[in-house]
Amino acid sequence: MEGWRKVVDAVHQKGGRIYLQIWHAGRAAHPQQTGEDSLAPSAIAIRGNLRTNLPYAKPRAMVQEDFEIVRQQFRQGALNAKEAGFDGIELHAGGGYLIDTFLRDCANLRTDEYGGSIENRCRFPLEIIDILIEVFGAKRVGIKISPVGRFQDMRDSDPLPLFTYLLSEFDKRGLGHIQLTEAKEFYTDKSYYEPGEDQMAEVCKTFRPFFKGTIIINNGLTPETGAQALNEGIADLACFGRYFISNPDLVERVKNEWPMNEWDASTFYVGGEKGYIDYKTYKPESSI
Repeated sequence: MEGWRKVVDAVHQKGGRIYLQIWHAGRAAHPQQTGEDSLAPSAIAIRGNLRTNLPYAKPRAMVQEDFEIVRQQFRQGALNAKEAGFDGIELHAGGGYLIDTFLRDCANLRTDEYGGSIENRCRFPLEIIDILIEVFGAKRVGIKISPVGRFQDMRDSDPLPLFTYLLSEFDKRGLGHIQLTEAKEFYTDKSYYEPGEDQMAEVCKTFRPFFKGTIIINNGLTPETGAQALNEGIADLACFGRYFISNPDLVERVKNEWPMNEWDASTFYVGGEKGYIDYKTYKPESSI
């Protein structure tokens, strides 16, 4: 908290706003890395290997005690974020992490109140959202979802009614924003399913009618396609990750139509300064 407070204060001093993305890795975490059991709605392992070539572990299906612990962990995480001064919080509910595995029927085979029907599979994710709302208020809470993302062995057999219901529940709560991941896959990890585009070619366009709040389009965007999504009204904000990693001066590059640095994907998630703080800012010829 003390370390993050320094970061938050620095952002605020520059007139910026900063949200914390909060999440639980679920079955994507390995016991050898965490020292704890991996958790999931059902005891189904991700097929394939971690980036370290270690096979994914079979998770433990959550029981009542686990639910209580995870709820409290999210609550404490949100309280810590608020104490550190973050302006808001975003729940990561995509990418094959814990919340996503409750939503999608490839990973959730439960027969209790947290599995089976769409309403039941959405129950735990909505419980967590309600906890975050209690801490921050609805307008300062957002969520990231990937309705047809295939990362970490994910798929739902019928995503349209599932996520239509989920977005309608977010709308009722007056949630601040939803970040929607488009179907385009960047990572080349083996997928055991058909491409997400085959289920839903345009995610934001499909779900725009079901949520009146702010929608953020994410994944595979360029400044041009991001601007197009905003101009067409299918999103309110465009989110960039890889361009921001490789271009610390991204805003100025977009404003001035300067060329972009290429990112080096081999440096993602591996630690160290390479690919993190060593990308150069652009120097126009006139300033040399």
